[in-house]
Amino acid sequence: MISPGLLNDSKKNSIKLVREVGLLGNFNNQTFYPDTMPGDLRSLKYEDAWKKCKTSSWFDIELDDSSLLIFKQTGYSYIRTPFSTLSFDEFSLEFFDNDPIWKEEENMHVIAEEYEQYLESHLQHQPPMPVRFDIDSKYYCEHIHPLYHFHFGIENESRIPSNRELTPISFTGFILRTFYPQEWKKFAESNELDKYLGHLKGNLNHVPKGFWKSYEKDLFYLG
Repeated sequence: MISPGLLNDSKKNSIKLVREVGLLGNFNNQTFYPDTMPGDLRSLKYEDAWKKCKTSSWFDIELDDSSLLIFKQTGYSYIRTPFSTLSFDEFSLEFFDNDPIWKEEENMHVIAEEYEQYLESHLQHQPPMPVRFDIDSKYYCEHIHPLYHFHFGIENESRIPSNRELTPISFTGFILRTFYPQEWKKFAESNELDKYLGHLKGNLNHVPKGFWKSYEKDLFYLG
């Protein structure tokens, strides 16, 4: 399991990566996830769970489309916004770009308040698509419950094996490349991608031998 120090360092690098890709909406430096969080969310519909995480500040990074990234020692989650709306930057450009005064930093909170009101009144539903990466030695079971695995979507029993232990920044890079292809393409074609490549895969720990049997190499997995 990732150490607290490495977890925090990787969180900081994740924020930098999201900012450079141009998708940063908000972030928390000292996120507190209560022990009751899984139980509090389990009974909620997807939309309500997203709202609960957002209003309770149960996230490390909020993307500019209001999707959330959550990093805990036991795994990481991408809670994709259940709504299709203008991003904060798109909203700012469309409604405030003609008046230079709104570009001044002391006025940004006004735009942020207007954006929150816009979200409440212009929400268009889109299919939920959460992604979770779990580090789960407690419930490891050969053949059906890998130590490292992905969950895609909701209300299914799928666990997609990984032979690498992801970090917050490697998970973040995977999410940005997968769900935000236009922004990622622009970023990847710049010179900025090179400085992150070592963090995205090459330095990831392989799954310990006791949790990865010899036949696994002949089965499909992510890694």
